Amino acid sequence: GAACDGGLAGRGRLARTGRPGPVAGGSGRSQGSERTRPCIDFSHLHAGTLGVWSGYDDFIALFVTLRAALGADALDDLHMQVAGIEYGKTGEKRHLPFLDPRSTLPWKDLLRALKDAKVGGQLVAESPIGEQDAILLRDTYRTL
Repeated sequence: GAACDGGLAGRGRLARTGRPGPVAGGSGRSQGSERTRPCIDFSHLHAGTLGVWSGYDDFIALFVTLRAALGADALDDLHMQVAGIEYGKTGEKRHLPFLDPRSTLPWKDLLRALKDAKVGGQLVAESPIGEQDAILLRDTYRTL
């Protein structure tokens, strides 16, 4: 989405190798600005690695990398985007509802990692049924 332009949205080393590399230019904060905050599009990261980057351990590794690169408070106020996702050999095909069987994004693992890593901020559901999926995310998160 447009709100993540310039953010960590499936480009760079992560998109090529499936593992996070140095975080540089991923947010204005990394360049000393207090006006912007880190932005992550989890669906694009998943699709950009053709599903290699997936699961609880990968989410936690990303959060550890961000904290190390941007400081202890880097995860206090993230802007995050997520949707169910279908991808092919060249990456993203389309956003899907989370419960669509074609979606391979492990969204429950993401929610668990967000909670365990004490990540704060805003998580935007970008699926075709965004409002319904936002409620699904909220209700699932509350049960963890």
